[in-house]
Amino acid sequence: MDESMEILNAVLIQEGWPLLGNDFDLLADAGPLIPDSPGVYTCLINDGTQLPYPQGQSAIIYIGESKNLRVRLKEHRDRSRECKAAVDSPAYYPRYEWVAARGGICLYSPAPAAGMDTQTMETRLLQAFENWYYTIPIANKQRGKGAYEPPAVAHPHAS
Repeated sequence: MDESMEILNAVLIQEGWPLLGNDFDLLADAGPLIPDSPGVYTCLINDGTQLPYPQGQSAIIYIGESKNLRVRLKEHRDRSRECKAAVDSPAYYPRYEWVAARGGICLYSPAPAAGMDTQTMETRLLQAFENWYYTIPIANKQRGKGAYEPPAVAHPHAS
């Protein structure tokens, strides 16, 4: 398992959420039935590419949340496929450009109970990623919508 996935899954376990899983191919014609429940997800490059971050490398390009995983992941798939088909069109967002060029998957974790705060969980995942890599994933524009707290502990790479 990729080191960054271990970091994110540790946060999910701590909060009582299911592990990120259920590969959803962003360029496939169809995919598995995704729950229409709220949850969090991450998009990764799936050709073995590891993106350089200030403190390590990861295949993760985006961390997100949704009130309806089925609708949101389908939007990601549709935009990624459009981007791949429209070579001469203006660029969408980095997450779609990366997926169109290299292939990509989303792994998701449905909220374990109705009413769980997906925005706060997204923020915790982004914070865990940033604590480890000193930045948020390349395609995330912001640190999340929930309350953001700077790291309170020493960075794991610090000597």
